[in-house]
Amino acid sequence: MNPKELLIKLEKNLDSLGSEKVALKEKCILQELELEELKEKVTSMENEKSLILTNKKNESNSIISPKIKKGVKLKIEGLIEEIDECLTLLNN
Repeated sequence: MNPKELLIKLEKNLDSLGSEKVALKEKCILQELELEELKEKVTSMENEKSLILTNKKNESNSIISPKIKKGVKLKIEGLIEEIDECLTLLNN
């Protein structure tokens, strides 16, 4: 090969490498976008997991809650009776 042919071949190789570089950059950009989407999905799934765990914890606490509700209801009824008595005394 003469020097001119070698130069032409090298230029073609450089052009080819430039095209490959551009293609690789585009591929990297697409992969970065996919990675961001995956990160968002993971965050969403972690939030959903936390919500489910919180709901399960609340459900397990609700076993006690009827007793607590009954006690609170009795206290409220007692307070209502006291208020009624006070109002009756004030009106007389």
